[in-house]
Amino acid sequence: MESIPYLRPPFSPPMVAVRHTVDTEGDPPVANRTRQADRLAYDLSEQTDVRVEVSYLGGAEWEVRWPGGPTLARMRELVGHSLSTDTVYPGLRDRKLVYTRGESDRAWAARAVAAHREGTLAPAVAERAPLHGHSRTPMTRDWSPEDYAVLAIVEEIVQNTPFPDRASHPDDEELIEQLLKVANGQRREMGRLLLSGNLHGHAATPPDPSGPPSLRIVRDTDDRPGGAA
Repeated sequence: MESIPYLRPPFSPPMVAVRHTVDTEGDPPVANRTRQADRLAYDLSEQTDVRVEVSYLGGAEWEVRWPGGPTLARMRELVGHSLSTDTVYPGLRDRKLVYTRGESDRAWAARAVAAHREGTLAPAVAERAPLHGHSRTPMTRDWSPEDYAVLAIVEEIVQNTPFPDRASHPDDEELIEQLLKVANGQRREMGRLLLSGNLHGHAATPPDPSGPPSLRIVRDTDDRPGGAA
């Protein structure tokens, strides 16, 4: 999955092709909302330091889309605050908003490497794998329960980590790049390489033997780079 290229504001907001209906008291409603959506996208991009797009889907639905960066919960919070306190978005307050957060292979690799370094990835996979059966589909007939487990576990971490593509530790960067190159961005293969220890020189930190296996989410101190909320 490719991430959306980041363009630092100001940038030209996306144009959305819509069918306009006539509003005798002003601009066509969808066209008016589109201008408000473009303004909201710009303001959100300024706040989060990632490119945010707000586009019309049809009917009463509008999509808020961004690549990585803030978590879904954080973006909902920012949008809700903007719509409730700012007077420039009256046409969007009663719309249904659909949120789409892009995720890159780099983000997946960075979160998997962080969990591997902490020594929590392998125990978590061992604990979760028995819950997954073997697939019988032609595309995944050679997948193991461990394959499914590592994909699900790392995906959960990605979803709950702000700016998941960032290395959690300087020493992770080399392994992230190596993993992406050797596995060609294939997440199942990246998981297998980490669990097998076949990437030389990068052993996992042993987990705490006094407690049960756990997978800790690696979080930044703040969703926005360089500041507090």
